[in-house]
Amino acid sequence: MIKKLIASVIILTVGFLSGCSYDTSLENMSIVMGMSVDRSDDGGFIVNYETIDVVESGKAGVKTKNIESKGRTLTEAAADVKKVFSQDLFFANMEIVLVSRRIAEDGGIPNIVDWLIREDRISETVNIAVADEDEAKSVFALKAVNESIKSYEYASILKNNKKTPDITNRVKLYELYNYLTTDGKNFLLPCFKKTAIDDGETFTLSGNAVFSGGKMKGVLDKDESSLFIYLTSNKSGGYFVLENCNGKRVSFDVIKSRCNVTYKRDGNNFTFNFEVKAEYALEELGRGIILSRQEICDIENAVEAQMKIKFEEFIRKIKTEYKADIFGLYKLTAKTEPDYSKEHRDNWNEIFEKSEIVVGYQAKIVRINESR
Repeated sequence: MIKKLIASVIILTVGFLSGCSYDTSLENMSIVMGMSVDRSDDGGFIVNYETIDVVESGKAGVKTKNIESKGRTLTEAAADVKKVFSQDLFFANMEIVLVSRRIAEDGGIPNIVDWLIREDRISETVNIAVADEDEAKSVFALKAVNESIKSYEYASILKNNKKTPDITNRVKLYELYNYLTTDGKNFLLPCFKKTAIDDGETFTLSGNAVFSGGKMKGVLDKDESSLFIYLTSNKSGGYFVLENCNGKRVSFDVIKSRCNVTYKRDGNNFTFNFEVKAEYALEELGRGIILSRQEICDIENAVEAQMKIKFEEFIRKIKTEYKADIFGLYKLTAKTEPDYSKEHRDNWNEIFEKSEIVVGYQAKIVRINESR
């Protein structure tokens, strides 16, 4: 897979170089696959790049280099590369930008996004994520599970998760820019964290970092992130675990889930109604077990009862701990009441915190998968 990737990257790079006035030969170039951004002790930036050495990789497998630069600003840090590395960096194939928890918490994300969007060498479709660690650069020092290029593996995790979104969909640079400029700076970003494996540590997707006012407020774990997707997306794929189904823990495949949101307003008091309808396939039941219609209804009722509790606890946490409208409710009201929304854009999180949110949940088992 990596050999095919490198071949594709080289072909695209050669095509790019031959089709423009780029004055650097392939031998004097390193292809950037990912970058991390950290805060230095003096308030500046430390930028690390994971690069492919095209010439060396062609000789013996994949050859990567990690290059570090520093600066008082991101522009200065980018220029500092020339002091430590002679080759030119090619960004067109960059897969991911990882930002440290420290920068995310101190409100540095908008500054980084502004710099990235203005940097014409960087694609607006690059993935943006948070490294839930003191230093984001540590991601390039850890062991990759399947691929020798860490950036490619992290981006692939995000891409594959989109097919079965138990945790989160990936967020691209242009999407994050839109969140920052139109949605009141409330948004989520995929979050990676160190995880122990048999022969060391790697980074895995751990959930979503919650942002309010452009600052990271906390992290939704996998279960909370799954609840968020139920309330904000048309979900297909993934799973749900029922803790107590006739004394057993049972898994359900999510075939599809749909959510419809409506609201009523009385002055500055809102009531939002989320109506979720989900279809499941019942798993791990055992071979040869036949359930009656009543037994299936009992399981559906148990799912609905447990999910209702989960939703209530989740929404209470979002409103009281994070105080951030991550559900896109501001955008919903802006469509129907643009003048009101514009007037209250700056204090929308306060209105959201005081709002009433009601979740209706309907579960339907449409298939039972027997054990082999």
